[in-house]
Amino acid sequence: MHPSPRWCGLLPDVHRRCTALAPALTILLLLLAAGCTGGFAGIRPPIVYPSIEPVEGAPSHPVSFTYAFEDGTVILTVPINGSVFYGAQRAEKNASVPRDTPEADWVPGYYLAFLSDRQQDEFYRDLLSEFRRVRDEKGLDSDRYLELMAVGVQSLPYREKEGAPHFAVETFAERTGDCDDKSLLLAGLLSREGYRVSLLLFDAEDHMAVGVAADGCPYRNTSFAYLESTNLSLVGIPPERIQGAIPTLASDPVVVPVGSGPTAYGACGETRTIHTALLAAHDAVESLEQQLAAKKAELDRAAGSSADYNRLVSEYTRMVNEHNRNVEVNNYLLHQLHDRPGTYRWLRSRGLVPV
Repeated sequence: MHPSPRWCGLLPDVHRRCTALAPALTILLLLLAAGCTGGFAGIRPPIVYPSIEPVEGAPSHPVSFTYAFEDGTVILTVPINGSVFYGAQRAEKNASVPRDTPEADWVPGYYLAFLSDRQQDEFYRDLLSEFRRVRDEKGLDSDRYLELMAVGVQSLPYREKEGAPHFAVETFAERTGDCDDKSLLLAGLLSREGYRVSLLLFDAEDHMAVGVAADGCPYRNTSFAYLESTNLSLVGIPPERIQGAIPTLASDPVVVPVGSGPTAYGACGETRTIHTALLAAHDAVESLEQQLAAKKAELDRAAGSSADYNRLVSEYTRMVNEHNRNVEVNNYLLHQLHDRPGTYRWLRSRGLVPV
């Protein structure tokens, strides 16, 4: 995930040609006017970030994507401008960075270039028009609307790859991406819809996620809730393992602000309740499986005594039923991460959370 700069050093030959022209003050003015600043100590060449140069005449085409959300299915159809898409595919995706430039001075701008390039404005407009259509049809509030976009990006198939990120338009048009591709797309969407979001860069684990302003679930050293983009997961709940070969996240992320809108996520209480119920069910299943194995051994030893055997059978049956109930809860929650409000209602209906 870590960006790879194309280092650009000083330009001694240009410096020599420029300095032969005039006395010192005139030299400086001429250099500034002509852009010949590469040879002056303390004056750096500009950082050049990736950008899209449209490919004229490239054919446009619609891209449709279907995914499960809440209790139904969402179908998005977006007309992709071929000139922009193919320009994004062909773009130079490394940054041109002067030597010895601190990472803090260029890494944030590098990633932001992939989601903020103005050539993608039409793409964002068309995709957000589809999301807004679904929002209005379903009567979604701001929390569910954020989830609509998050689940959509999470549902794009994960593809592990080497090299630089893709532009947001590439990721959607190709309907696949890795952690940085999908995080950039999601952060670009949320920021344009007024949410306060950031990119979370985990250099030690070579991972990227999204941070969203939220009430009650800040992640580690940040003021943002963690939002995974690579697979289905709830807002504010970091996954135990990440897609690919990445271990559990252990480092504090670098926070790269993307959008400073006023909207924050307000359902962290429900996502944490769901997560707590999932962990409890999972732990109960593992514990009961061990207890059932031990109880089965007791049953085998008591086969010659009907009184002991019947008592043990009754206990064994009770434990099996409890085990199966927890398996049901565990499996239901794992398969309903695209439906936070429905899952919370299901837990309440079963008495697993306070009414």
